[in-house]
Amino acid sequence: MSLGIPKDFTDHMPQQISEELNSYVIEEALGDSRYIFTRRAGSYQYGYCTHCKNEYSTKGFRHGKTEMCPKCGSFCTVKASGRGRKKLIDDAYIVWYDKSRKDPKSIVAHGIYVRRDYTGDYKQVETQFYVQAEYVFTPGDPKAAGKDRFGTARMIRRDYYQNFYETSSIFSERDSVMRRPPFYLSEDNISKAVQGTPFQYSGWEEFISYRLFDEWVGGLFGTTRREGEPRTDLVKFFEIAAKYPCTEYLVKMGFTSFIERKINGWGTYGAIHWRGTTMEKVLRLSKAEIKELRALNIKVTPLHLHSYNFYKKRGLPMPFEKAHELSELTHSDGWKILKQLDLPFELSVKYIYKQFSRPGANKHYYDVSSVLRDWRDYLADCKKLGMDTGSNAVLYPNNLHTAHQKTIKKVKYAEDQALNLRVVDRYKKLNSQYRFESNGLIIRPAASSAELVQEGKQLSHCVGGYTKNYADGNCDLLFIRRVSEPDKPFYTVEVKGGKVVQCRGFKNGAMTPEVKAFVEKFIDEKLTKKKRIKAIQGVAV
Repeated sequence: MSLGIPKDFTDHMPQQISEELNSYVIEEALGDSRYIFTRRAGSYQYGYCTHCKNEYSTKGFRHGKTEMCPKCGSFCTVKASGRGRKKLIDDAYIVWYDKSRKDPKSIVAHGIYVRRDYTGDYKQVETQFYVQAEYVFTPGDPKAAGKDRFGTARMIRRDYYQNFYETSSIFSERDSVMRRPPFYLSEDNISKAVQGTPFQYSGWEEFISYRLFDEWVGGLFGTTRREGEPRTDLVKFFEIAAKYPCTEYLVKMGFTSFIERKINGWGTYGAIHWRGTTMEKVLRLSKAEIKELRALNIKVTPLHLHSYNFYKKRGLPMPFEKAHELSELTHSDGWKILKQLDLPFELSVKYIYKQFSRPGANKHYYDVSSVLRDWRDYLADCKKLGMDTGSNAVLYPNNLHTAHQKTIKKVKYAEDQALNLRVVDRYKKLNSQYRFESNGLIIRPAASSAELVQEGKQLSHCVGGYTKNYADGNCDLLFIRRVSEPDKPFYTVEVKGGKVVQCRGFKNGAMTPEVKAFVEKFIDEKLTKKKRIKAIQGVAV
């Protein structure tokens, strides 16, 4: 079973497939791979059972139905031998554990792909075993010094070309080539394998869970996982248990989330010293602090530890629960923003917590990081408005949310005023250039931001969204009015590059003959006197 694998690896492995493994495959992993193939000889029907390999006379067995084999008592699916079965292959992926033959403290695991192929001669079908991966987990000696204290984990796998090679890290084949087949793992098998080894009390049982319903996971197009299928093959857990003696104690103390994050590669914020020789060194806490942490009766995460030590290290010690409430300030964007504010650390943290704890604050803030971001934006507004950011009354308003809403309005008003001044300035520059009157119609530039908004509102088009472009000189916006109704929106014109690019009325309506004739006169008079522009583009505003 381990052909092609280096000798220092195979020395740990069993020399042949055990009866126990073979039985597990036949009875569990491929337990449903039992068929009675029927054939006819004249008026007689015969059935062949693939489980007990007996053939006998049958009566009325119908294709696709389930019947009990009269010879072995197995419940089998009936298949008419004359029907096509080019896809009739049953398979599964199993991770099977054993004791090491070489080291009584070590355990090994085999990732085995098994299948039964019925596409050919159904009387010659045998269960096929393919070793996809092999693992060796060797624990360290907790009483030893130096690197001997920590164990090792090795993995060898089969590549695409059927060659074995040793990997640089441990991983589950269920995340790779074995995503598709149904997966099986036996808790009884693991219990026997770890019995009498340091892994016996590692707490592996805490990390097995089963799917409650069919799920689509893995694979390019999704792969179905059956209800009751194990979610893990435990190879990552045993890697950690082998390498870090503290694993057993972390599990016993209820800190399983630390190991879960380690297994999934999510990181532990540097909160755990995995090679620590005592639990105080592993958790970086005193015995009294560990006792306090365990008394919380909650699922403790690495972030609890990280945030607690983060504040303690910076001279702001606080209870574990409060530190966790403030944990978003201790890492990633939260800590980055807090540093960028360049304000006293202790005062800032206390202020953020105060705002987060205000009655009704949960209407505006979902965690302390949302308070921090609101505060950052508020201070940026204060600088835009020229407020005295050296004053504590400005820096730390009593009600941050209310104060920020006020600065938002002030900044918007200031920006709107500045934009409007630019619009007015453009009107002054363009009025003499574009103002034109003929046959009861008049055209002129937009005179203010408010006028542009009103134009868009009354004509039901979006010219108001062009205000900034107009103010920046990227386009010229003109209004057509009836001379008798100079303040009532009628048509809107956009001029760009000396050309009329669009002219629209109510709900983006096209030009009437009257308006088109007026626009052509406007073009002749104001845009060019040498050549009439006949093609007026009709793109909606």
